[in-house]
Amino acid sequence: MGDPFTRLTMAVADRYRLERELGQGGMATVYLAQDLKHDRKVAIKVLRPELAAVIGAERFLREIKTIANLQHPHILGLIDSGEAQGTAWYVMPFVEGESLRDRLTREKLLPIPDAVRLATEVASALDYAHRHGVIHRDIKPENILLHDGRALVADFGIALAVSQAGGSRMTETGLSLGTPQYMSPEQAMGEREITAGSDIYALGCVTYEMLAGEPPFTGPSVQAIIAKMMTEKPTPPSRVRDTVPEAVEDAVLTALAKLPADRWKTAAEFATALGGQADRRTGGRTTDRPPPARPPVRPSALLVVLAVTLALAAWGWLRPHPETPGTAIRFALTLAPGTAVSSLIGNPLAISPDGQVVAFSGRSGSGPSQIFVRRMNELAEHAVPGTEGGEQPFFSPDSKWLGFYANRQLRKVALAGGPPISIADLPGFFYGASWGTGDRIVVSRGNHLVQVPAAGGAATPLSPDDTITSRLLYYPKILPDGKTVVVTRWEGTAVTARLWLATIGKGQARDLQLSGTYPVGLVDGHLVYATLGGALMAAPFDLGRGRVTGPAVRVLDGVSLMTSGAAQADLAGTGSLVYESGALLSQMVFMDLRGEARSVIPDRRSFIFPRVSPDGSRIAVGLESQGTMDVWVYDLRARTLSRLTTEGSINDRPEWSHDGTRLFFRSNRSGESALWTESADGTGTAVMVLSDPTRKVWEGIPTPDGRSIIYRTGTLGTADIWIRSVTGDTTPRALVATPFTEWAARPSPDGRWVAYASDESGEFQVYVIALPGSGGRHQVSTDGGTDPVWSPDGTRIFYRRGTDRFVATVTTTPEFTVVRRDSLFSGDFGSWVGHAGYDIAPDGKQLLLLRPVTDSTRTIVVHNWEAELRARLAAPGSP
Repeated sequence: MGDPFTRLTMAVADRYRLERELGQGGMATVYLAQDLKHDRKVAIKVLRPELAAVIGAERFLREIKTIANLQHPHILGLIDSGEAQGTAWYVMPFVEGESLRDRLTREKLLPIPDAVRLATEVASALDYAHRHGVIHRDIKPENILLHDGRALVADFGIALAVSQAGGSRMTETGLSLGTPQYMSPEQAMGEREITAGSDIYALGCVTYEMLAGEPPFTGPSVQAIIAKMMTEKPTPPSRVRDTVPEAVEDAVLTALAKLPADRWKTAAEFATALGGQADRRTGGRTTDRPPPARPPVRPSALLVVLAVTLALAAWGWLRPHPETPGTAIRFALTLAPGTAVSSLIGNPLAISPDGQVVAFSGRSGSGPSQIFVRRMNELAEHAVPGTEGGEQPFFSPDSKWLGFYANRQLRKVALAGGPPISIADLPGFFYGASWGTGDRIVVSRGNHLVQVPAAGGAATPLSPDDTITSRLLYYPKILPDGKTVVVTRWEGTAVTARLWLATIGKGQARDLQLSGTYPVGLVDGHLVYATLGGALMAAPFDLGRGRVTGPAVRVLDGVSLMTSGAAQADLAGTGSLVYESGALLSQMVFMDLRGEARSVIPDRRSFIFPRVSPDGSRIAVGLESQGTMDVWVYDLRARTLSRLTTEGSINDRPEWSHDGTRLFFRSNRSGESALWTESADGTGTAVMVLSDPTRKVWEGIPTPDGRSIIYRTGTLGTADIWIRSVTGDTTPRALVATPFTEWAARPSPDGRWVAYASDESGEFQVYVIALPGSGGRHQVSTDGGTDPVWSPDGTRIFYRRGTDRFVATVTTTPEFTVVRRDSLFSGDFGSWVGHAGYDIAPDGKQLLLLRPVTDSTRTIVVHNWEAELRARLAAPGSP
């Protein structure tokens, strides 16, 4: 099928040549194209797939014919329309200029003559359309284009066509029309009959913003905006800007009357009033200032609640059930087809502190990973330009900036628009960041925390003496006081993860005595964190003393966890929660060197570290279930998946013996992380191969002759590679032991060489040394690499850099030489720290990979989650 751009290109190839995407809106994606027949630039808008699915492309095109007949100097006309593989597209002239929104963003306030002129031009367009029976329904600065300074109203009647074609299905499917800051009260309440008065109200809002710098009603949430609209008077513009003429202010406030009957009867009357020629009989005001705008209807408290409830139900983000104070509102985000939330290691989700924007790292189709944002007043997400390769987003405290990690850099981008800005170079590993007050960003570098100025600059230790360096410190979360940081102290497995507390500028860290994998945030005096198995816990927390003051209570189940323990969840300062629900599953696939995949096992499970047996008949793999990890064996011929291990909570990182009769794996069944072996057919008992009371064993691989074990101790910053004989003198010998990180060791098939990854150059590269550790060392990768795996014939070394896969062709006689390096393919196939998460088939032509299943989870938003939390804490039990 191809991506949307390709599909549209093919559908319109006989008439238009697509050039590039111009942007995405609530209802359509816009492309720049060349009209081949008339040799002119045009803009092609493609209806968003979810809208097309609801209303039907053919029906939409029938309704849009009415708009095609509108001909007015201030209306952007409709040139053409059509259908492309189930969705509708329509063509408009391409306007070289900017939108009113662009100008307002740049200037904030417009000169009063300009504001009056533009409002009058839009009013004339509205009056013409209204006389032809067409209501716009979505007047806002984004839909007013400026061509040579002249106003052109875009998308005229598109909202009408959508609503007419979609009918009641719009509300049923959670889609809605309009923008809350510019919606009339009757439109917000979901009334079926929307009249010209609704457009007049919206134009009044736009005119107000041009004069006063912001719409008449604003707030931190959709609910707050609509509640203000229903119950409050707009502040007269003259109180913000005393140069606003009395007649202009009177005209605008009349347009903003709560009831349509109290507004101007026509848009033409509004335009006349803006020019100072209003007649009292038309609703104008000519008395002393401040103008006594008609008092709004004062409904009872119950009626206000009902009105806001109806508005929110119609809005589409929320399920249609009553909102009352103390009620949490939960709904799922519906992403565009082909778009999925994803991350290599850390949490891909973030919600702005004001609760109005959800950001996530993900992919659209086969495109690169990037950052997407979904605003609460929009129907769909959109990719943030310039964030390709972006991971683990996080927000600034004022909700105006979005931070992320991409291409070895910490970056930020303004939500209002503009290109991403580099904050700091951070090669190596990145395990989360948190943006605190004072514009300090705390970043995890794996085994230590650093702070980076948000304005840019060098990373410095979190504390002067950096004594908090301890094991692995992941996923920092700065608490509301701006100095307290909760971090996950991770020891290579989520089973042993605990929460620790550090303070910016101080050198001590303290164990909070909470077994948790990820700190989510602080709300209502409780520290919320994730535990293994996908539960959120809440523990009473004294922020001033930095102490947990009571037992934790389980408050939510079903939160997705990464293999690193990172919960896909985030809390806003307003108490809104966003999380991924469901287990993170993967599908095992064989991928050839061109990137073509075929499924190995139809089951979609929480697989990890797959390994193909030497004869290619079986696959050993780790499988997580209910917070424990075990080794399973899949028989490719019999198509059966059988469990091998049953003791302990961690049994993973399997490796085959050279003859395929035994499996070696890491296990904690003895109380420590040690290497064990067991017959691959499950007969007999497991035997401990090696342990190290002073150094934790993470994984071990037998040499091809079976006489020795190559294994790794330590983690990021302390990892070293050792070798030990199985019999005779079992004294460990260091293969590679330096002050840097060395891990992911793999012996060559002939047993003469060991490939591994090291960060001694400042970023991870793949190296090869000769066994038994004597002789020179050879660098394989040149621009970053990790997780080396030899081909079965020993002539190639596969490795990865992020989501990109590479292969180096090598010779080993008379000496080791890299002959060439080739790029293979790119894709999100999961990654794990310090150990290859993939394998090579015995034929050397296929990679065994784990492909994440994107439809196994849902993104959930809960507004006012604080109320739900209080209820759970008052009556603890099963969430």
